[in-house]
Amino acid sequence: MRLIEQPATSGHGKLFCLTLLMLTLLLMPGWARAEHALLQKGEIASFSPQSGDIYLVDLVDQRVNALSEILGEKLASMRDITWFDSANKVGIVTHHGIYAVEPVIMEETRLAGDDLTSFFFSAEADTVFYTKPGQFVAVNAQGKTLYSTDFEGEVLSCSPDGKHVILLDDSSRVFIFDLPGKSFSKIVDLSVDTISVEWTSRSCFLYDYTSLWVVDRETKGLAYYADIKSAALSPDKQGVVFRKSSGDALYTLDFLTRKETLLTREGGCIHAAWSRTGEWIVYVTLDGKIRLTDRDGGRQKLLVDEAYDWQWAGMVLPFWSGREDKLYYIQSDGVWEVDLSGRRVKSETITFPFWVSPKWENVLEYGQGKVSVTDLSSRKKTDIFATQEVGRWWAKWSPDGTMVLLYDFPPLPQWQ
Repeated sequence: MRLIEQPATSGHGKLFCLTLLMLTLLLMPGWARAEHALLQKGEIASFSPQSGDIYLVDLVDQRVNALSEILGEKLASMRDITWFDSANKVGIVTHHGIYAVEPVIMEETRLAGDDLTSFFFSAEADTVFYTKPGQFVAVNAQGKTLYSTDFEGEVLSCSPDGKHVILLDDSSRVFIFDLPGKSFSKIVDLSVDTISVEWTSRSCFLYDYTSLWVVDRETKGLAYYADIKSAALSPDKQGVVFRKSSGDALYTLDFLTRKETLLTREGGCIHAAWSRTGEWIVYVTLDGKIRLTDRDGGRQKLLVDEAYDWQWAGMVLPFWSGREDKLYYIQSDGVWEVDLSGRRVKSETITFPFWVSPKWENVLEYGQGKVSVTDLSSRKKTDIFATQEVGRWWAKWSPDGTMVLLYDFPPLPQWQ
């Protein structure tokens, strides 16, 4: 805000100006008054969140900003929201286009118009790759166009460093685009429209329902693995745990040796997840047992013998802590912690639903009429604001875990 010097006024003039200012503040919309609200001594901020807005919570400066203060009606029909890493900006996609928002000074930069057909953020490189009718474009968080070419199709994924992009054209051909070399290389023709993509510094992994492709990012060499279902890459990206189409037993595959290992013989496995170190794999069976195996299948444990209601938990299946080899699972009575020995306790710091910061330092949760953040080390809780709604809040942490975006509506799919 810029201050402008005004000529001196009389006492009556000053009183009139003060009265006018007070009336303006009283009549100001709720989201505007919410800007720069303070979080003091862990108490709930003295404002009510408005539906359809996005709130940026700064845990260091103890402030809450409403992004509608600068974007206004552009927030309607939000399609995606994310963080740019090094620029410390927020990327927002709506039906009005793509915007980069500077959260400290609350300024926006428009990166793309409203005719985009697909998009993907490369957070580490502060870059957005998107398509619009007949064109593929790369633009950075400052609004500078890095590359543009003719293309009919969509962006599926991009590497974290922003150097390579996976695209699918209108003929179901998959390409890898090299941004530094400004070149396209065809990978494969697909018979399905949906694939998942993961990246390492050297490779790109693509898998559909039953197949896995490993692409060398530099040479564009391709390795193909068939009959792989429900694939989950190991933390070191040197192997994968999977099922086959012929049954529900678990296998691992080592990419270097191409050795395939049978882990379990019992059927009915519905979920498998690697531990943080990659030493262990947790999996769930149809009868509700939570089991543990090492990556070679030589050591196996039964962690939770009682019936785990995985159908109630839905997509939130057992997952590992980001700080130690301890896992969590969710039941109708709360969140439970289980260590490698099978010791099970109800979590005192995490309740459902929740969002954990990238380094597992803080957890944001809502329930009992409020949204709050808890420090996982000190267990100190800071209430952000009160809310009367249940099951409505979504959150995204900044890469350094010092800020979090809060919004009470899910982003629309890209095609809506």
